[in-house]
Amino acid sequence: MIKLSFDWRTFYLFTIVFRFVFALSNSYIHPDEHFQSFEVLTSRILGYSTNIPWEFQDSPARSLGPLYLLYAPLLYFIKFFNVNLTPLQIWYLARLQCGVELDSY
Repeated sequence: MIKLSFDWRTFYLFTIVFRFVFALSNSYIHPDEHFQSFEVLTSRILGYSTNIPWEFQDSPARSLGPLYLLYAPLLYFIKFFNVNLTPLQIWYLARLQCGVELDSY
């Protein structure tokens, strides 16, 4: 009889690479949902010129609360320290942040 030992620490370290790949890969969320949500906050916090979707205009159909909880700390950090990043770099940082947050649970 062969007995295999399983070490969770080794498994955890092995999966770190996969977590970065999945965090930076295309999302399973529809792109409009992801980009439109992020656009609203970059417009409000960083002052970017964006097209605000109808869901967030006049009488909003969607809440800004979850967006502020997820993305605002990163965007305020970028604004406060005046970090010069491209929109794509900010998007990758937001994806990494969400990947790390979801992994902590």
